[in-house]
Amino acid sequence: MNRPASLVRRLTLTLSLAVGLAWLAAAAAGAWVIRRELAEALDGALQETAQRLLPLALDTLITLEAAPEAGEEGRTQRVRRAARVAEHGERVVYQLRDAAGRVLLRSHEAPEAPFPVPLARGFAEGGGLRIYTEPAISETLFLQVAEPLAHRRDAALWASFLLLAPLLALLPALVLLARRVVRWTLRPVETLAAEIAVRDEHRLEPVGRPDLPRELAPIAASVDRLLARLGRALASERAFARAGAHELRTPLAGALAQAQRLAAELGPGPVRDRVVRIEAALARLRRLVEQVLDLARAERSASRPDAPVRLGPVLRLVLDDLGRAGLPVGRIALEGDPATLVGRIDPDAFALILRNLLENALRHGDPEGPVVLAVDAPGRVRIRNPGPALPPTLRADAPAPATAATGGTGLGLLIARTAAARSGARLALVSPLPGAAGGVEARIALPT
Repeated sequence: MNRPASLVRRLTLTLSLAVGLAWLAAAAAGAWVIRRELAEALDGALQETAQRLLPLALDTLITLEAAPEAGEEGRTQRVRRAARVAEHGERVVYQLRDAAGRVLLRSHEAPEAPFPVPLARGFAEGGGLRIYTEPAISETLFLQVAEPLAHRRDAALWASFLLLAPLLALLPALVLLARRVVRWTLRPVETLAAEIAVRDEHRLEPVGRPDLPRELAPIAASVDRLLARLGRALASERAFARAGAHELRTPLAGALAQAQRLAAELGPGPVRDRVVRIEAALARLRRLVEQVLDLARAERSASRPDAPVRLGPVLRLVLDDLGRAGLPVGRIALEGDPATLVGRIDPDAFALILRNLLENALRHGDPEGPVVLAVDAPGRVRIRNPGPALPPTLRADAPAPATAATGGTGLGLLIARTAAARSGARLALVSPLPGAAGGVEARIALPT
């Protein structure tokens, strides 16, 4: 499965690439300008060198011509003597030539062969050299000053490298800086995502804020409109459920009383058995209506007390209420001291949690096994019962409502979980029990 693309990674790479390409473009333009300016500066220096060197070369030539040697051999010897200077590196070399092209005078590193360029004023290239020719004495003598082209290329390459070297050295820092800038820029997006993530059916307040960036404001406004529509829909459903449950309680109580009276008046027989089954169905329907009302109570925001509340009396009242409802509370085995049970929770919310969990354990657990109600610490309660394991849909954080497949436990768990979430308590279910094939354990951690 492909991992989702990271917006931070994408923007970091894009920003780094854009800065890198801009730097490369600027470096290329700078290298072109440097190469052009460097060529102009070196050409000017080459011309200036030729013009300053020409008088000196002519004086040297006149001195050599006055020497006693004669003939071609003597000329050769004079040129060689003129070239005998202390050894040193030369970036610029020269030759003084006559109109016939013969070399009359040269620097010690200049080639003995004439430069392969015409004898005419100006610049020319040949033999890997950049050569400037300056004529003298009615173009009977020519001074040619030359510089290796490789020197110019090396200078241009070195200047280009110095322009690119900072980019290569600072590229990791550039990527890290771009990542930090992108994360800082996207912080409002992360904040908005976190605000949306905590919204649920109990928290439907708007997520829009005045300090949101202009680009995120339409998203926040759309989410706020969606939350408002969801809030109205949920409020309508809850109002309908509460009103319907209240309206059903009285006729259901009357129908149940009539069925009980009719069952008592009839003698044994199939008609009485049918009335008894009708009575049981009405009793289940009445309990379902009561659970709907309990769910409406659980969904209301529960106020949290400023100080821990002693919950031992609440536990006793829940046990008495279950006994009056006809449930076998004698199967409940109490462990620990209820007097030590305290928590910063609304007593009504705690009673809803405890009653629905105990009722599920008594109704749907093993009828022959005990239901353990353990007070482990001042703010921790466990309810454990043997029996079948819970279906996966009920072990999830948001159980499905009661159905025939779940045996009627789903609505009770939904009430308990809703009341726990609204009051700040934590409810965890373990099923099957460790080392067993079945059983359920509910662990309640109260806010303290």
